[in-house]
Amino acid sequence: MNKRLFKYILSGAFGTLLLAGSSCTANFEEINRPGENITDEEYGRDNFKLQSYFSQMIENVLSPQENSFQMNENLIGDVYGRYMTTANDAWNGSNFSVYNAQNSWIKYPFNDVMQKFTTPWYAVKESTDENSTVWAWAKILRVAAMHRLIDMYGALPYTQVTSESITVPYDDMKTAYHAMLDDLTSAIETLTVYLSSSSDALMPDADVVYKGDMNKWVKFANSLKLRLAMRLRGVEPEYAQQMAEEAVGHSIGVITSNADAPRYPYPGNSPIWKMCTSWGDARAAADIVSYMVGYQDPRLSLYFNSVTFSGFDGTYAGLRSGSTLTSKAWADQYSCPAGEMDDDYLWMTAAEVAFLKAEGALYNWNMGGSTAEALYEEGITLSFDQWGASGASAYMENSTNTPADYSDPSGKLSTSAVSTITVKWENGDTEKSLERIITQKWIAMYPLGQEAWSEYRRTGYPRFFSLAEQPVSYPTLTTVAARIPFNPDEYTNNPNNINSSTVQQLLGGKDDYSTKLYWAK
Repeated sequence: MNKRLFKYILSGAFGTLLLAGSSCTANFEEINRPGENITDEEYGRDNFKLQSYFSQMIENVLSPQENSFQMNENLIGDVYGRYMTTANDAWNGSNFSVYNAQNSWIKYPFNDVMQKFTTPWYAVKESTDENSTVWAWAKILRVAAMHRLIDMYGALPYTQVTSESITVPYDDMKTAYHAMLDDLTSAIETLTVYLSSSSDALMPDADVVYKGDMNKWVKFANSLKLRLAMRLRGVEPEYAQQMAEEAVGHSIGVITSNADAPRYPYPGNSPIWKMCTSWGDARAAADIVSYMVGYQDPRLSLYFNSVTFSGFDGTYAGLRSGSTLTSKAWADQYSCPAGEMDDDYLWMTAAEVAFLKAEGALYNWNMGGSTAEALYEEGITLSFDQWGASGASAYMENSTNTPADYSDPSGKLSTSAVSTITVKWENGDTEKSLERIITQKWIAMYPLGQEAWSEYRRTGYPRFFSLAEQPVSYPTLTTVAARIPFNPDEYTNNPNNINSSTVQQLLGGKDDYSTKLYWAK
């Protein structure tokens, strides 16, 4: 086995002992006998070996470890999705917001998630039957983790990872997306057959998200299928429509309630609390605060705390991205994302699914018979309910409030609003309806920055403020990056598959921050 990957099996397996429980040690020798695959009878809740693999995979969809979360999510997706930002002098001015992140940052998601997830995934592949329920579940988890990386880098080894090594050819985004949608479709079919005759949970002790409830995992898989299908709407509309309608029309269907949204518990170590309150490394972005201030959004005080600038008590203001005028101490006066130590973190919100369906209905896809307007309002209502906010009806009926100008408490970075879109639904103008859907979806998906960034790249909405100061090296990138560069180590570790000629084939452009992804072209 590849030594670079093997160490993660050992560390993950030992780290799962606490999850496995005392019942898992009674048949330790039997389950860990060498030279044999796991049998069908061993797929149950007392299988220590499989539990260790699944707990590792679940953990690495969106890592709860604070350093991994910061490097994989907060400093990339949260910043580019304009939910949060940092003082630009932090880390000596080398960060993703101004397209000059140090190499250790650029390669971190690949080295961290790709390796840690692939190891247990491949172990399950080798130990189970390709038609088994656990293999179907593993495929869902793989898509949940890998589509995030593909959307960061623009290409990734996926279809040819058939051994312990990840030093294999990369798939371009179109190939990878089709493969992921195929994996979701086959996994959904397998688990649907299983659920037709059994409601038994699979390995609930290893599953902190759904406690082994395969009905909920199928809903999540269908919702993920809908998300990926919508990514392709602009470049492969017929195929995208087929995949989306399959997901929504499936007998189990997609997530429609907040109770079914996948939540990962972070007891005592919530990532938002850690990044913002404990470490003070992140502040609210000016963009989302200005939209919510303008809309008089009742969720504002649930998302963010007020500023601490003297004389601005009770005022909310985010920090504009890309300013070199700021010091960390100065930036700390801006609104901080609200959060408690024990907050869960969602992988996907029910509101996002409703907005995905609203977009499909806008383009006359069959999204269960509902209109775009009804699904749009369902998305807003689900988000208000998720946050325990009141006033959804009045919010949806407001036809006058628009995003606010950005009023900087320091007086240094103020700028005018970049959108006049209102909340109340209006029929007749498809493009305005799309902006309305994506804008409210963006607000409702908070704090899922990776998804916010992807939706902005795909649609151009919501409209973001330009960078406070434009980096000289990328004068055409006035808001956020189109992607992040490939892991620079791959040019030496995997030279046959990543080099100057393959990069052009994979991306249709340079390996830099400006080359648009396949679904954004």
